Amino acid sequence: DLELLRNGEVLGTAKVGTETSTMSLPEIEIAPGRTTWELRSSTLPTSPGHGDDRLLNFAVYGLEVRIAP
Repeated sequence: DLELLRNGEVLGTAKVGTETSTMSLPEIEIAPGRTTWELRSSTLPTSPGHGDDRLLNFAVYGLEVRIAP
């Protein structure tokens, strides 16, 4: 699973697999001041292979953040 956290609070979870998927969240109100965002995976990292020795848990494509007034 992939979790999206704000200041340590889990806001959403998505299943991680070999196919791409979409994770959408409702509007989130953010208080003034510092906010820390984190993407965290519960799966063990693996190498994508084909000569690529990096250990990866997940990939993010097309991340979109909309700021509303």
